[in-house]
This record gives sequence, C-alpha cells and structure tokens, in this order.
Amino acid sequence: MRGRSSVGRALQSHCRGQGFEPRRTRPDLEPFDPDEPEAPAEPLRRAATPDLGLLARLELALRDDRIDVHLQPVVSLPSRRILHYEALSRLIENEVVTEAAGFMDVAAAAGRLAEIDRRALERAAGVALRLAASGRTGSVFVNIAPSTLSDDAAVAAIRATLDRQSECARLVVLELRQAEFEQLDAVQRAALDGFRERGVRLSMDRTADLRLEPRELAQKGVRFVKVAAERLLDPDAVRGASIHPADLAGLLARHGIDLVATNVEEERTVPEL
Repeated sequence: MRGRSSVGRALQSHCRGQGFEPRRTRPDLEPFDPDEPEAPAEPLRRAATPDLGLLARLELALRDDRIDVHLQPVVSLPSRRILHYEALSRLIENEVVTEAAGFMDVAAAAGRLAEIDRRALERAAGVALRLAASGRTGSVFVNIAPSTLSDDAAVAAIRATLDRQSECARLVVLELRQAEFEQLDAVQRAALDGFRERGVRLSMDRTADLRLEPRELAQKGVRFVKVAAERLLDPDAVRGASIHPADLAGLLARHGIDLVATNVEEERTVPEL
C-alpha cells in the first residue's frame, strides 16, 4: 500500500485457507464464481493414478480444460481487508486437486508452461472483470514463466486478450520471481514491454536480495515487490542491504511500489511485521 506510515497498513500478506473454491460437481460448471459464499477449504491431495504418468495426466487435463485457477486473497495487516487476489493454477482430476508445485516441473520439461500460463491469464482476466463489475476493488496476480515470454504464440494470444478487453490490463498483474526477472533476455523483456504498453503492471516475487533499486524497478514497470515475512524479520537481511527492512515499505512507496509480505504462517508474526 502506498505512502502509508503505519507498518500494519504498509505490509500485506497471503492468508491461507481463504479464497474462492470452484465447485466441481459437474465438469461444465464455470471455474469461478466470486459471488458464491465461500466454503471451508479442503486439504489439497496429490492425485494418484498409477496407470498414467503425470505428463499423460497433464496432457489429458489440458485437452479437457481441467487446469483450473484458484483465487487466494492478498490482505492488509492487521485488518485483513482483501486488497488483491492471486491466481494459482491447479490440476483437477475427479474431485481431486493437485497444486501447481506438483506438476509445473513436468509441464516445464514438456514445454507446456506457455499453454498453462496463457489459460491462467485468460481466466484471471475474466474473473477480474467480474470482480470489478461487482464493485470489488483490487487486482489479480498471475504468475508467468520466462519461457512463456519467449513463446511467440503465447505472447500474441495474451496481447489479443488484453486488446480485446482493455480493462483487463488495469486489473491483471503479471508476476515473476526475482531471480527470473533479473535474467530476462532481450526477447522476454520486449514481450513484457508490450504488455506494459497496454497498462499491465508487474510484480517481483520471492525477493531474497533486498539490495533493491526502487527507481530502476519502477522504470521497468514493477509496482509490487513480494518478500517473505521471515526474510523481512531476519536480522541477517540487513547485511549488505542499502536500507533496513523496517524502512523498505516506505522507500518502495516513494517510487510507487507496494511491499507485500508473504508466507505469514503464524498469528504472532502479524504484530512483529
């Protein structure tokens, strides 16, 4: 949140166990419905089908459009008011859900990340429009892989989505990890620039190195920086950094960048933040 003096307002966190769970009673139902009442989140279970390898299951899921998107709230602290949402891809198999961590490595090795990223962005854009139409504020964060930015077909499809529904650009935030962001090549940066020209904002996730240059990040279109709560509270994080972590939110805010504290796992962490 920008330019706020209260640390509680300047930091945000991902809250587990909240969000919109898609109903899967019939395969033809819409994957999102933000206006439905929230149901208690069920534990995610690793799907087990010994007769099919994970890649074959993934290919079938792509064919049948069963790569779903779950919305996880990003909230303010300490009020827990929902500010944004993060779209997380999941593999749906007969009422069983597999998290992205369980299949993304296989998808990357098979060259299927671009297809997954494209579908995730299209679905996130659709739900973002529905949220805005219902009067809810905030953006939807969508992860995108560097390899997707190198895929001409995927980039063209994403651009077409943004051009077809220009309001999406204001509501969707593309997210890359710090290590990925720093290693983008010229083609990948050009793709990001094309999205930025349409109004899309960027988020830098899993930020471990706090030796940040906010002005440079802002010039590249970064409007959110995500740092794990543990890292923000780690005394060793001060070493080599140009600023104390306690002052990081204010420094970023002066350049139009919001600090997001992630992985807030325990209640006692909130007052520490």
